[in-house]
Amino acid sequence: MCVRSIGPLNFGLTLVFCLTLIAPHANGDSLTANVCKESFLLYEPLAVEVTVHLEEPFRPGADDPREAARQLRRLRRRFDIVLQDPNNKMVCKGLLCGAEFVPTDGPASEFTTSGLAFPQERDRGGDFVHSEHTGAYTLLVRDREYGLESNPIAITVRNPGKTRREAAEFFRSSFPVALTAILEHEGSEETLRRFDHLAREFPDTPYGEYAIVSLALMQYKTTFAAHNSGADPRVWAPVATELRKAASVFDGWHPLREKALLDLAVAYALADDIADSRRVAQTLISEFPNSKSAQKAAQLLKETRQTEER
Repeated sequence: MCVRSIGPLNFGLTLVFCLTLIAPHANGDSLTANVCKESFLLYEPLAVEVTVHLEEPFRPGADDPREAARQLRRLRRRFDIVLQDPNNKMVCKGLLCGAEFVPTDGPASEFTTSGLAFPQERDRGGDFVHSEHTGAYTLLVRDREYGLESNPIAITVRNPGKTRREAAEFFRSSFPVALTAILEHEGSEETLRRFDHLAREFPDTPYGEYAIVSLALMQYKTTFAAHNSGADPRVWAPVATELRKAASVFDGWHPLREKALLDLAVAYALADDIADSRRVAQTLISEFPNSKSAQKAAQLLKETRQTEER
């Protein structure tokens, strides 16, 4: 497998896209996958992008309800990530969380999504147990229902070392409840305290960065639930400030950047900052064109345009 460098990430690493080989399947469908970078720290979530290539194009809007439902089912997939050692032995695996294909308005043969995976030990008895494996591995994405397997991707999982060991252990000890904070943007007071500690004390580590973004997304969610559009626009100014910082933490197609941009566009609109709301919405559509977030951003652009025309 070959790779090409794109540019530096916040972590001081290099964003790497794989020049992928499509993994074929008996029915003609196939998967390709990319990772946001080639090197991760132990316990750090893996940001993975997956594209499904359909031999039979997806065709929406069928008159037959059963056929329409069949078409939608073709896009409902669950993915696992697997890490293999140089001898092709599985060392750990994890569910790719948040990866969801969005139906198109017309026929389409390729769908792309991204998600976060948290590698876990193989024999964990049903509990959440972080993988403790470090070294060079091959990452594969596997489709549970359809038996597809992606191209192999070379990644490295590194020991955090002395300088980041405290942050790594604190992050690890926050699980499994940290999953709700990262994936659902909800958390208990204890989780908020732990993430606040990570964000303040270890902001330059991946663990602190996930805490920074998660805290901003949780602040947006709780503020929206408490006030929604009926709040004084000034309520949203501090929320937008934190979301603006959060949107700059991860580069490229990272799923938490997508979420931060959407929440930021809405927060700006609720703060009566229509120009910035439209600017962020357009950025979101440009960077994540085939996502649900892009659809919501397009609707926001329509609504803010109507507001300006009144």
